[in-house]
Amino acid sequence: VAERSAVVREVWRAAGVDPLSITSLEDFKARAPFMDKDTLRDFRDRHDDPFGGVLCVDRAEIHNIGSSSGTTGDPTVFAERWNRPYEGPFTPREYWHLGLRPGDYVLELSTVLRGVAHRITRAAGAIPLMLNHDPNEVEQAVEWILKYRPTIFFMLSSPVIYGLERLEREKGIDMVDLFSSFKACIYGGEPIGPRMQRTMDRWGVKVFEFSSLGDSGTIWECQAKDGFHAWEDIAIVEVLEPGGDRHVADGEGGELVVTA
Repeated sequence: VAERSAVVREVWRAAGVDPLSITSLEDFKARAPFMDKDTLRDFRDRHDDPFGGVLCVDRAEIHNIGSSSGTTGDPTVFAERWNRPYEGPFTPREYWHLGLRPGDYVLELSTVLRGVAHRITRAAGAIPLMLNHDPNEVEQAVEWILKYRPTIFFMLSSPVIYGLERLEREKGIDMVDLFSSFKACIYGGEPIGPRMQRTMDRWGVKVFEFSSLGDSGTIWECQAKDGFHAWEDIAIVEVLEPGGDRHVADGEGGELVVTA
């Protein structure tokens, strides 16, 4: 990465740290400099680089460019290659643990601006049913659920639930029956509020949440529903004293620091 990423080279050079001098995890945690979203945005603006200095392949290798929503500032773009095994923030492991098996259908109401979400479903040997994450697509989603009876729903959010409530009210759709085939419905992008939770409880939705792992992956609930899990082979996860590098004790507040 230090050879290929311009922003990593710049940050490490400014910190006076040679990446080849890092010989252990202890070295890394003690000496590696920090980066955040503002580091990427600053590099992007100074160098007119839409990728913020993190792209590590030639642009000719890119098949798709996705985008974040820009919740905390300007959207961040990221690249995908389709001629390689799936390499993304999700893994088939989350789906497998929640009950997905090869040959199952997965209803994918995904944000299309972020890229081709079906690759994770196909990597798990399942069949994607793809729609945009838009309340206007909900009626089509209902038709597909009743026809194909998928086992995973990715993803639920308040706009989608509002759309389903409208269909329940106007067309009398039995939501308990609608959700009966799902082993897991994945909810993300926002916290679940009490009203959303009551609605999903009434419909019998088997809901599991996911969130971000500092742009290095995602964290998911499992069947135990006792917090989020991060895969240790994907990222080093630390909780540090805000503004410092001291590891805080269990139960003490701190800042999430993640290294891919």
